[in-house]
Amino acid sequence: MVRTGEPVLGFFLIQSGKARVYRSSEAGQEISLSVLEAGSIFGDGDLFGAKEHEESAFILEDLEAFFIPKHSFLELIPKDPQLGLQVMRSLCAKLQGLSKSFEIRELLDSRERVEDYLIQMKNKNPFLKSLQLPLSKKEIAAQLGMSPETFSRVLTRLEEEGSILVDRRNIEILDESKFQFFHRI
Repeated sequence: MVRTGEPVLGFFLIQSGKARVYRSSEAGQEISLSVLEAGSIFGDGDLFGAKEHEESAFILEDLEAFFIPKHSFLELIPKDPQLGLQVMRSLCAKLQGLSKSFEIRELLDSRERVEDYLIQMKNKNPFLKSLQLPLSKKEIAAQLGMSPETFSRVLTRLEEEGSILVDRRNIEILDESKFQFFHRI
């Protein structure tokens, strides 16, 4: 979709599908920042000053997106100040989300990161008994800053303790009180 270093020509409004936003270290290690889904915007942070994209986006599922050229968008802002405010709110929300992600990676161990991820998924869909992982375990592990093997080991440990029940990509949370994450807060 977009690679780091490509010129910023505009931004994308995702209509359907999924894409992963990431940065690559000098050593070639990819650090997942977020997953784009329907309603997500990508590249808007680069509109105000950056000449090149600072992040890459890789398509995970068939993707349909609108491309909004930078010059057209920047011409609209003086004509519609509300649009400018909406963009600022969106950028602030993204910044807060990234800040929380980095905080979680630094302060929580791998088990607590997985528990936090499962709780966030459950909170998005509180009426569902079983959660379906929206991405592959490899992609989720990368997003949580761990190896796929570590992610699988944590899920196995949680299942053995009776906290969750795993059936491929479906996870049922049986007993949140067993999550270490809750005892640490």
